[in-house]
Amino acid sequence: MAKQARIKRATLHPIDRKENGHAERLASAALDRRTTTLECGVHTDGQGCTSTSTTTQAPADAPPPATPHVAVGTDVPFSRAVDDDMGDIDDGEVLDEDEQEAALRLVERLAAKLAANITDAAEWEEKEG
Repeated sequence: MAKQARIKRATLHPIDRKENGHAERLASAALDRRTTTLECGVHTDGQGCTSTSTTTQAPADAPPPATPHVAVGTDVPFSRAVDDDMGDIDDGEVLDEDEQEAALRLVERLAAKLAANITDAAEWEEKEG
């Protein structure tokens, strides 16, 4: 924590994967080993831990499903009030016509700016962000 307190400012710079081949190899090796080998403090040679547990745990019984199973093709009645409440993410707030127009103009400007960045870019890195 003391070292972090001394740092006034930090910036992140993207490094091309080809330029940093060593880090790329380390990351690839870590991802490759993630699901296939285990390592522990005793076996640090990179070959993975060969010791396995001799006791196996019985699988726990699965809890019953929250909703009952319905056969395929069965008509399921939906409650409109429940559906509306579940889809209501803005607590019933409704934009009036002027606010709707302002939001539409803002979205159109943003879309035009993003489209201009994409069309003018010769390479992805030029307009990334």
